[in-house]
Amino acid sequence: QETAKRSNSDFLKRLRLANAARAKIWKYTGTDADTFMATELAEEVGEVLGAVKKLHRSRYGIVGNKKTEQELSQNLSEEIGDVMVCLDRLSNLFGIDIEQVTREKFNAKSKEVGIDIFVE
Repeated sequence: QETAKRSNSDFLKRLRLANAARAKIWKYTGTDADTFMATELAEEVGEVLGAVKKLHRSRYGIVGNKKTEQELSQNLSEEIGDVMVCLDRLSNLFGIDIEQVTREKFNAKSKEVGIDIFVE
């Protein structure tokens, strides 16, 4: 059995605190915060898909890109970062511990498919 150890990094906790602090200043929450945050997450996931599509075109020589593969990869990285920020905000709104639930889902899938790799 292989287990990925937790690092000393508490990035997700720091992100949660920073998101909460910024929300107090940047008044994007309200009575419809759940709808807004879910819609924002969907929009950011759409941007990830668009970035993947452009990288695919670049890698397979399909015309249509104006940026280099390096610029497209950088854009994909940025969009994935946006998704993480939005996902943290949405999970916090509903009181979900994103680290715990991700670990549980990963480990359950490993067990289901018979792969002996788990996250501690």
